[in-house]
Amino acid sequence: MNPIQLAGLLILLLALTSKAKAGNAPEMEKKSSFGTRIAAQFKLKPREAELVKNKTVRFYFTVDSSGSVKQVVAAEADPAVRRMLEEHFRTVNLTGYPVNAGGRVDLKFILN
Repeated sequence: MNPIQLAGLLILLLALTSKAKAGNAPEMEKKSSFGTRIAAQFKLKPREAELVKNKTVRFYFTVDSSGSVKQVVAAEADPAVRRMLEEHFRTVNLTGYPVNAGGRVDLKFILN
């Protein structure tokens, strides 16, 4: 094996290793667990769910020391739907989330 082939093989192995480790950091797992907690607590009535059927909405939020959502903004064009989603998001409890740190989560609303 010549040096160029060896170098190419090493680069390929490093690329595969780094790809395998992407997203496995503890902070990524923590973020995904908060996303799962938000999704589990986010309950819509059937009429409300029809308004956001198959949409993905991004939420920007902050949390206080008790885990209550203090500020939330939903990135939604329709003002009535945005207010409804923000009201529901304020009921979510995120105990353990960093206090006064801005957060962002995308929720995809899928109806079965």
